[in-house]
Amino acid sequence: MRSVVYGAPVVSLIGDHHAARVGFDILSIVGAEEFAAPDIETYVATAAGLAGNAQKLREMRNESRERLIRSPLGDGPGFARDFEAALRQMWQRWC
Repeated sequence: MRSVVYGAPVVSLIGDHHAARVGFDILSIVGAEEFAAPDIETYVATAAGLAGNAQKLREMRNESRERLIRSPLGDGPGFARDFEAALRQMWQRWC
């Protein structure tokens, strides 16, 4: 049986509005901020550095699933509890 291999995070350019910051937000939540770049020069340097570092990419591939599961993004029951609480609070304010 083959083991499943997950990909490394994609390098993300941090933008100045919400849609352009989602990649950075997700990377931050899973503890992979080093894949986010504030400008084009850093983006290119980060991507080039990773492309030449097979060991780092291998480590990230091996760790990515566990990082996601351990992060708030992998906590479905916690998200549901927080969402329910937010809905309850909105309903109480409306009433």
